[in-house]
Amino acid sequence: MGRENDNGEATGVPSTSNLSSGTVELGGRVLSNVVSIAAGNRFSMALKSDGTVVAWGDNMGRQLNIPDALSNVVAIAAGYDYCLAITTNRAVAEKFRH
Repeated sequence: MGRENDNGEATGVPSTSNLSSGTVELGGRVLSNVVSIAAGNRFSMALKSDGTVVAWGDNMGRQLNIPDALSNVVAIAAGYDYCLAITTNRAVAEKFRH
């Protein structure tokens, strides 16, 4: 069985431990103002109170490549190798709609 945090998907910082203090540290700073969190296979993402999204962990499927213009997000979801965001920003929604 592999280690569940070897890419930092649980805590933001890679470790060989499955234990977490409950905080996520990204770039040396503790992630704050989080209103929702979602997790996929080897990555996690958080919706912040300002409507922005941050993601961390393994990026093999490029699921962490969040567009700079993504804003006004109201909900997030994640799956095995994808992530989703619902936004009220119509211009962003139209640009990234498939």
